[in-house]
Amino acid sequence: MWRKNRLSEKQQNDVKIAVLSQTARIGWGVLCVIATLSCGFILQQMGGALPFIDSLTAVLSIVAMIFMVKRLIEQWIVWIIIDLFTIYMWVVAFLAGGNDISVLVMWSAYLVNAIYGLVNWIRQYRAQKEGHVWGP
Repeated sequence: MWRKNRLSEKQQNDVKIAVLSQTARIGWGVLCVIATLSCGFILQQMGGALPFIDSLTAVLSIVAMIFMVKRLIEQWIVWIIIDLFTIYMWVVAFLAGGNDISVLVMWSAYLVNAIYGLVNWIRQYRAQKEGHVWGP
């Protein structure tokens, strides 16, 4: 999908960034809430420690991958939400006696990366809207 949506032959590594409409955002939001609650109830029945947060991160991970394929800037917001909730889950596990801080550090690095990705894509999207050529 990305290969078909390059900015130009000269800029083969840069893709056209897309943005969801307000209606699409609402639709995806409703779908995420329904899917998260459904999966959360299943995980709760299975005895999960944090079933709804675990469900949220699983559902949003799928949505973020779909958004990434579609080159949507909103993917970065979804990744940030996933990272924040995953960090929360690992903090809870750590405070409950866990000793694997390296996973917490890893997810914190993912959060920093997602924030950087969002800022970078916003900058690139604005340049594309104004017709400027984006460069590294």
